[in-house]
Amino acid sequence: MTGAVVKTHLLGALVLLAGLALVPWLVILLVGPATFDGGSWVRIGGFLVTAAGFALNYTCALNLAVRGHGTPVPIDPPTVFVAEGPYRYVRNPMYIANALLAFGIGLALQSWTYLGYAVVLTAVMHLYVLHEERELKSRFGQPYRDYCAQVNRWLPRQPGAHQRAGTVAG
Repeated sequence: MTGAVVKTHLLGALVLLAGLALVPWLVILLVGPATFDGGSWVRIGGFLVTAAGFALNYTCALNLAVRGHGTPVPIDPPTVFVAEGPYRYVRNPMYIANALLAFGIGLALQSWTYLGYAVVLTAVMHLYVLHEERELKSRFGQPYRDYCAQVNRWLPRQPGAHQRAGTVAG
């Protein structure tokens, strides 16, 4: 296992623990759980969404570690531009995965408070992405600019779809 993969596991576990357990737990302590009874199907759906979010998150993290020679954490970012794996279909699959994780947990817990946290977390991630993309354009230059013109920020699509449809991603 490479150093980047080991660091990705350690840093990823810390970030997920903080962002999906510690901070929401504090919010629930302050605001209250505000639970609802959505039944078993909502809970099962929440677990399935959480599992999908975890699988996508893990795939993205390993992709950035192995191909990008870094971690998804801003303190140790990839040094090589990665446009493969999930990044081939959408520019921010890891943030999508994190949103799926948060919403899935909120549904599994059947907590309005956690779902509200998921909405706030998703908005914060979007604002961070706007900053991050400027930094990535600066770091990776024209290849990243070309990538942005071909791959959507949030809505996945088939590679090359922009050429068939005549649209530009954003």
